[in-house]
Amino acid sequence: MWSVGRIAGISGIASGALEGARGDRAWRIAFLAGMMIAGAVALQFLPGPARAQTGATPLLLVAGFLVGFGVFKSVAMRPVPKDDTADATIPSVAGPAAPTSSMGAAPPASGGGAPMMAELTALRERVTKDPKDAGAWTRLGNLFQDAGMYDRAVEMYARVLELRPADANVLTDTGICYREMKDFDRALASFEKAQTADPANWQSLYNIAVVAALDLRRFDRADAALARLGEVRPGDPNVAELRQAIETARSAPAPATR
Repeated sequence: MWSVGRIAGISGIASGALEGARGDRAWRIAFLAGMMIAGAVALQFLPGPARAQTGATPLLLVAGFLVGFGVFKSVAMRPVPKDDTADATIPSVAGPAAPTSSMGAAPPASGGGAPMMAELTALRERVTKDPKDAGAWTRLGNLFQDAGMYDRAVEMYARVLELRPADANVLTDTGICYREMKDFDRALASFEKAQTADPANWQSLYNIAVVAALDLRRFDRADAALARLGEVRPGDPNVAELRQAIETARSAPAPATR
């Protein structure tokens, strides 16, 4: 170790010997002294080729001390954040699949980080105690969906649908997850089930038009969904935007299939 003094520097031992607390310096100094003495003894007994690698020992030791001291100073001067969740971006709340200009995406929400992990833990405890807690399973699905973990979200929503098979909002959110996973047939099937369960659920109707036209090029089904949307959401700018997107897709050539 005599020939690699930079290890001590990077580990902070050398810098601690220089600026550490008085009670903490003794072992550091003893460690460094032992390393140097052991290195000096080893040099007397090492064969020639091994000794040849130690020619830069003084330079390495100096470099090690400087690097360790520099690391110590940079860490000591780094500001400590007041809140470790301040920069968290994973949302913790999801709504029932309200469409946006991204066509079929669920709206983002605020929160995340440590609070979200705490909520996940609490929700898992709830479903462990009561596997029929549909509200907890739904919330778990929403959290996974917002975090982009769509396969896990589908698993959570499936537990809800075992308890409430006609929950249109959960069926719609399941369809959105399938669409994000590029499983367009299952996505459309989920939206269709949501419409059957609740014909007034306009979000599922909207997403039927999205997937049918933009993903599957089933324009007949998309047109029927749009017509119904015009009745239940007259004057909605989201519907007008979707209609324009569908017309653009209709006029574009179909993608080549392999």
